Amino acid sequence: MMVILAAAMMMGCSKKIDFHEEVLLSDGTKIKINRFDHLRRACESFSCDWALDFSEIQIEGARYVSWKKRLIPLLLDKYRDRYFLITTISSCRDKEFGNPKPAYIQFELTESGWIKSEFNPIFYGRTANLLIAPDWDAGEVRMIDVPTKESRNKMAGVPKFLKTLSPVTINNC
Repeated sequence: MMVILAAAMMMGCSKKIDFHEEVLLSDGTKIKINRFDHLRRACESFSCDWALDFSEIQIEGARYVSWKKRLIPLLLDKYRDRYFLITTISSCRDKEFGNPKPAYIQFELTESGWIKSEFNPIFYGRTANLLIAPDWDAGEVRMIDVPTKESRNKMAGVPKFLKTLSPVTINNC
């Protein structure tokens, strides 16, 4: 009996949610990205749910250099002709990024690909322009436009510091 229960719990241990997002940059330009959330089953006792294993983003029309990390992408923008991606941790036990203060990790797209850089405070006050909470259970529609994303990002239950970048963040660890 225990073998059957263990096998049933292990079935479907991972899945990938892939979709496209329309992203509104601060200069008014709209771009499209390909987004992939790689998920794994996280179980405690007899309860299982999906947990983020890692996210992946590709900017359509740009060099297809993927950004892949175990982080939650929040904001993608261009500043001084370079793409920047602002993210936050997905787990308080993150071995690579820990529990940063403030809660944001910044990357920039260089000739060598995406590199981690020091968080620039110019991004404070900016509203997330990436989908904060994709539907991991049902999956996502193929293309998420800006109005749909803005509406979904405003939903209750999403912490304020994820919606609007702020130097004051709640330690949810």
